[in-house]
Amino acid sequence: MIEFSVLLYAKEGRSEALAEALLPLVKESQKEDGAIMYDLHASETELFIITEKWLNQEALDKHEATPHFLSFQAAAEKLVDKVVRLPKVVL
Repeated sequence: MIEFSVLLYAKEGRSEALAEALLPLVKESQKEDGAIMYDLHASETELFIITEKWLNQEALDKHEATPHFLSFQAAAEKLVDKVVRLPKVVL
């Protein structure tokens, strides 16, 4: 299993738009084969945290090629100020 978190900091004034863009990503990602956990946590500020757990690297690679992931990546350019990827843990 592969587990990691991604911290997304919204651009100033873009928190609501980022939250709206994240919802379909999370909903569709949770349905994917190999997705053990795909959770979104939001703070009261501009910080959003996605916690992911995947069965294996193949499942993660497939996820990163899905239309919903690629669509979010394109939208994120206008919404996200900073991305921090916490190290992967392979179990």
